[in-house]
Amino acid sequence: QKICMAGEKVRTMSLKAVEKVTEVERKNKERRAAAETEAKQMLASAQRDGLALLEQMRAEEAAKGAELLRQADVISLHCPLTDETRHMIDVDAIAQMKPGVVLVNTSRGGLVDTETLIEGLKSHKVGAACLDVYEEEGDLFYEDCSEEIVADDTLVRLISMPNVIVTSHQAFLTKEALSNIAATTVDNLLKFERGKPSPDTEVCYHCERKETCRKTRDQKCF
Repeated sequence: QKICMAGEKVRTMSLKAVEKVTEVERKNKERRAAAETEAKQMLASAQRDGLALLEQMRAEEAAKGAELLRQADVISLHCPLTDETRHMIDVDAIAQMKPGVVLVNTSRGGLVDTETLIEGLKSHKVGAACLDVYEEEGDLFYEDCSEEIVADDTLVRLISMPNVIVTSHQAFLTKEALSNIAATTVDNLLKFERGKPSPDTEVCYHCERKETCRKTRDQKCF
C-alpha cells in the first residue's frame, strides 16, 4: 500500500512538473509571439517613417528645383543619365523657366527632350541653347559629315537656329582633362603589365554572364 501511495505521489508530481513545463513553454511562445509582433510593428513603423521622410525630402528637392527653374537666367546641366534624370528638361520643366532662359548641357544628351527644347526655342521661352551633347549623337558625333547630307532632321533644325550652339561632345577637350586622361591611361597600362589591374578603372566587357557575374573587383574581367 505504501508503495502504491508513493507511486501515486510520484505520478502526481510528474504531472504537475509536465504541466509547469507546458505552462512555461506556452508563456515563452506567447512572449516570443508578442516580441515578434512588436518587432514587425516597429519595422513597419520605421519603414513608414522612412518612406514619409524620403517623400518629404523629394518634395523639398522638387520645390527647390522648381524655384531654381523659375529664377535662373542660365541653367547648366551636370549630372549622369539615369532613369530618373532622362528628359529632366521636358515640357513641364520648360514651362516653369523664366522667359529667355539660356540652357547649357555638357553632360548627356538624354537629359533634354530635344523636340520639347526646339518648341521652347521657337516660342522664345528658351532664349538660347548651348549643347555639347545630343540624344542621337552616336552615329553623328566623332564623324566627318562635312560632305554629307545630315539625315537627322531634329539636329538639322537645332544647328540652323542662330541662338543655338551644338558641339560634338568636345567639352572635355581641355589641357587639364587630356593630361589627366593620359596619366590615367599610362597608369592603367603599367598596372596591367604588372598583372594588377586597377579595380576603379577596369572595363566590364558585358559578356553573356554580366547579369550573374560576381567577380570581386580585384579580378580581371577576362
